[in-house]
Amino acid sequence: MGITKRPTPAKADPAAIEKFINSAPDAKGQGVAAPAAPAPVAAPTPAAPARAVASSTRKTPISLTIDAAILARMDEAAAARGLSRAAAIADACADWLKSKEGA
Repeated sequence: MGITKRPTPAKADPAAIEKFINSAPDAKGQGVAAPAAPAPVAAPTPAAPARAVASSTRKTPISLTIDAAILARMDEAAAARGLSRAAAIADACADWLKSKEGA
């Protein structure tokens, strides 16, 4: 297979370009209508109080900043128990809350 030259692109006709641009629906001079005003928004209704949800049904993602050494120890402890990092942190939080409730 031989090396072939790249085809030469066709020269663009400035009149054709201008005609194409001017035929667009939003072209200048076409009398484009102004966008409609947004519909009024109703006032928010007070939210219902949050109901207690069992810890095993819904989880909320959070972002934490933890010292790297503590995180490494958490990962080791989680792996030893067959847990994910998130499950180990959730268990630790639950244990901490239980200890505070009993104090």
